[in-house]
Order: sequence, then structure tokens, then C-alpha cells
Amino acid sequence: MDNFNNKRRYERIFFGRDQNIVGQLSLPDGETDGPQVTILNLSEGGLHFTITRRDHVAIKDGERILLKSVSGPPPLKFARPITMEVKWVLDHDFLEHIGYGCEFIDLPEELAEMIRDVVASGNLGSKG
Repeated sequence: MDNFNNKRRYERIFFGRDQNIVGQLSLPDGETDGPQVTILNLSEGGLHFTITRRDHVAIKDGERILLKSVSGPPPLKFARPITMEVKWVLDHDFLEHIGYGCEFIDLPEELAEMIRDVVASGNLGSKG
């Protein structure tokens, strides 16, 4: 596992479900509001979120979606659209939640800096 973590380009921070870091998506058509999602980890390069199976919408590998806003404890609270590309989907019938790994596309520098600070401080979650 250490070798895998060492190959990551960016250090990330992991959040527990009880921390309630929530994102609002816009679907690939760019016009339809998507579901509210739970963000489980975050790095300067992207994030991992889950959707409950009952709220699930069809999002596939390679699609681009918008993260419209994030609600969490400061400073993880912003409303600025970020384009993301879905890199992987974890969807098994026996799971209650469907997981998505996304890469940020052209992340604005001020948000990259904020994420770096959140990860470096480790105050909002556990680093990994």
C-alpha cells in the first residue's frame, strides 16, 4: 500500500461520513442539476465522492461533470464550478453507495492553494 500512496502525484485528505463534506454536481449535459454527493477524499488533483444508490444517475468513465459547490467546514465551503473528468466508477449491486473518482480539469489556482492548505493542515480529516 505504501508504494501505491507514494506514486500519487498529490497528497490527499480523507473525510469521514460524519464530517458531512457535501458537493453539488451538474450532469454531463451541463444544464441538469445532479445529485448532492458525499466527498470522501480530496487532493489538488481531484476527489472521490459517493452517491446513494437511490439517488444514482448515469455517470460513466471519461465523462466530464461540474462540481458546482462544496459545503463543509471553512475553508471547504465554496460555490465555483470546477470541471472534473470521471476516472473510475465503483458500482457493485451489494453496495449501498456508488463511488466515483474524478480528476480536476483546469483547477483555478486559488482553489488549488486552498486545497493544498486543507491537506497540509490535516485539521479536517486524516492525511494519506
